[in-house]
Amino acid sequence: MLKLLIEKIRTLRKKKGYTLDKLAEPSKSYIWQLENDNPPRPSADKIAKIAIVLGVTPAT
Repeated sequence: MLKLLIEKIRTLRKKKGYTLDKLAEPSKSYIWQLENDNPPRPSADKIAKIAIVLGVTPAT
């Protein structure tokens, strides 16, 4: 499920033409780590902040 969420974030970010900097509210390194590394389990608060920047709801 986490992998699906990460793919959704990456897809939406790229579709909107956003860089990692654009989603840097939690932190650029955190977003990079989510998309490319063994990701940490994101908190609901961080998911909500990312969703706001992407213009979607966390349930989307």
